[in-house]
Amino acid sequence: MTEGSRNPIEKFRLADDAWNNRDPERVALAYTVDSRWRNRAEVVDEREEIVSFLTRKWARELDYRLIKELGRSKGTSRERTPTPDSDPC
Repeated sequence: MTEGSRNPIEKFRLADDAWNNRDPERVALAYTVDSRWRNRAEVVDEREEIVSFLTRKWARELDYRLIKELGRSKGTSRERTPTPDSDPC
């Protein structure tokens, strides 16, 4: 099955699995080489910085888990973290 043929729920589960695996290299590969992320006051550019950012993030957020949910209208999505003490971004 190709990536484009997966249904939205399968795509969400794959994203959950990648993030919750806590492998920054694997997660970074899901984004383009020139990706740009903004996390509060920090801006992260490109895959190499994404790997560094996620490594730092997961070192201090030991209970972090990403759970993506498919919205009820127009295929929108949102992310939530089940632990109240973790930084959602």
